[in-house]
Amino acid sequence: MLIELNAKRKGIKYLPFEQDGETYNLYDMPKGFVIEGDLDLINIGLTELPDLSEVVVKGGFYCSYNQLTSLEGAPQKVDGDFYCNSNQLTSLEGAPKEIGEYFICFDNQLTSLVGLPLMKESMKIYCDDSLGNKYGFSDTCNDGVPYEQLCASPVYKSETAMNRVRSKLPQENIETKPVSTKQQEKAETKTKQQEAFERINAEFSQWLKDNSAKPTRE
Repeated sequence: MLIELNAKRKGIKYLPFEQDGETYNLYDMPKGFVIEGDLDLINIGLTELPDLSEVVVKGGFYCSYNQLTSLEGAPQKVDGDFYCNSNQLTSLEGAPKEIGEYFICFDNQLTSLVGLPLMKESMKIYCDDSLGNKYGFSDTCNDGVPYEQLCASPVYKSETAMNRVRSKLPQENIETKPVSTKQQEKAETKTKQQEAFERINAEFSQWLKDNSAKPTRE
């Protein structure tokens, strides 16, 4: 096939996908492409996802039973369910920005649900019971937890706030003004990082005070 030969010429992987009589390579999808139905990548030996970060899936997205350690490359938006259970995920970084229905992530190595997509309030997250217990919920593997209730969990709110703080911290290789010696440059960089950390830490402390009252949950 021409598309497969083209993938070889480009030196990229080939994973065919058909829509409307046309064949596409999931490792070389056009930007802004819309997949009109489901995308099934279950149990095909994936160790990483194709880069679908600028693709929209109108149906569900299924990548269960692979060896994924990251969701980097996941579609930008999924209108249906998102199944990523039974992989080796340690975080939800790279998940879609938004999904329309359920998010299923049990049987992984997750220690946090930070990074979840934006969801409708009534839609549920299905995760390992040990992870659900951390947020104050039981039997989340079978029954799930509504997105609205998870977002009201004090632990989840605290984790999400801390994640925002971390994202604001300067990078290690922060740019500094030219100085005469490497030692002065290092000292100046350290001072800027310390000032930024102290400022953000103060913001986080204020956030904790403002959100110290625990919400009630039915």
